[in-house]
Amino acid sequence: MSTPPSQPASTFSDRESSLPTGESTAAAQYAWGNALRRRGDHRSAEGALRAALALDPTLFDARLSLAFLYRDLGHFEEAASVFDPWIESKPDDATLLGRVAQLLDALGDSGRALACYERAISLDDTLAPAWFERGRLFLQLGRFDEAAQSLGRALAIDPEHGAAYLLLVQTRRFTSSDPLIPFIESCAAQGRHSSSTQACLHFARGKIHDDLGHWEQALAEIEAGNTIRHQEIHFDRAHCETRMKQLLAIPPAFWIPRDPLPGQTVPEPFFIVGLPRAGTTLLERLFATHPALATSGESDALSLLLESLGSVNQGQTSRNPDRAGAPDLPVTESVEAVSCYRIELARGVSAGVHYVTDKNPLNFWHIGPIQMLFPHAPILAVERDPRDVLISLYFQNFDRPELAFSYAIPDILFYLNVYRTLMNHWQHCAGTRLRTVRYETLVHEPSTVVDEILGWLGLDPRDGQNSVERDQTVIRTASAWQARQPVYQRSVGRWKPYAQSLLKHYPELVQLGFSA
Repeated sequence: MSTPPSQPASTFSDRESSLPTGESTAAAQYAWGNALRRRGDHRSAEGALRAALALDPTLFDARLSLAFLYRDLGHFEEAASVFDPWIESKPDDATLLGRVAQLLDALGDSGRALACYERAISLDDTLAPAWFERGRLFLQLGRFDEAAQSLGRALAIDPEHGAAYLLLVQTRRFTSSDPLIPFIESCAAQGRHSSSTQACLHFARGKIHDDLGHWEQALAEIEAGNTIRHQEIHFDRAHCETRMKQLLAIPPAFWIPRDPLPGQTVPEPFFIVGLPRAGTTLLERLFATHPALATSGESDALSLLLESLGSVNQGQTSRNPDRAGAPDLPVTESVEAVSCYRIELARGVSAGVHYVTDKNPLNFWHIGPIQMLFPHAPILAVERDPRDVLISLYFQNFDRPELAFSYAIPDILFYLNVYRTLMNHWQHCAGTRLRTVRYETLVHEPSTVVDEILGWLGLDPRDGQNSVERDQTVIRTASAWQARQPVYQRSVGRWKPYAQSLLKHYPELVQLGFSA
């Protein structure tokens, strides 16, 4: 079918009659539904795609397109339910099962995603991606032995699956007798890996040596891995600095909303920010014991919201910083976008919840817009000894462009300074809405710190739930194993064993407080 001519979205509903359900094929309805979706006529697109499935329930692409339509609208439960009839039919295509599982996992339905991976593996047990994703899900769910078994199977099928090595070593804290150590060493000794897989193996071996207290070997492996990553992913210091200066140039009064936006309803977002590896995951986990607090994990939803409003474009503000002369965000667009954000944040949240956490640490860039769009939302910054943050960042293979600064010590130092400068600025802007908690205090006195924060939020600390319910949550960050362990103090002062070796190569670390 030819693509319909370009025209205003408002006329699409009239044009839909050109494809009446009873007189068209499923393929035609599917193609028309996709065209309507691209044009922004979501209601008509939904009708056409459902008509396609009514004509041919086996048309998988129409089902997938309908699910993406609901997802893009923030209707996550509807998106997941699109696959109910298909899953109940017991499909025998392992590849399609894997695709559906990935989407279900992204929609927050980890249970059914896991079931799809299980069926895919039962149909074809040589699918390394399915074994890997199954292992990743088990790791996020805290089922570490099952995660290790699944990830090991993925590597047996595909030794070049570098990310599987990284996740495999995150399933435990190593002792010298661990049978995984010779397996990892054997894989590394093969020497025929791609540069990406080599980097992953370096990070995996670095983690093992760090667990064992082999400081020199650990640092050597981590430096080798970071050297490869630094060559593959470039950190743009100039862009980062420009972004910071643009934000600093905006007067604090600019971020104060003239009138509260309509639709400020419970549950309210509760933003937990800080540097990556500063302890935001641990703090969110401790808060998850309270029935009036729900956790949504770490997502890019806020950044996407701000980009859609034009207030943030690739991290750069796009408006005149002069409050008196700058146009405000259009109220209608703001309300709609904020509503979609709230829907995504609160999906699956039980009645009685007052706050839902958004713990993407990089939201520290957006504290000004948060203040404007969510005038009732509390913001909590987790601060950790920057020396420990530096080591934790350097030892973690993030493989994400926005965290490319973590692949080189000088770049980490630069980013730490950017963070401190911005947080000082935001504290002046946000005042009492922005509260700080020290990671070191948190691990020494977790109950005291959490109770104080709950009081700040107006919640009764005595209403906490037990740890069994807490540990059923999905943790989708690099801290999946660590955050599920009892709160311990081993991570405080982590920099000390590495100080002497690092100072030899980076004497500028003295400015951060490093000493041999």
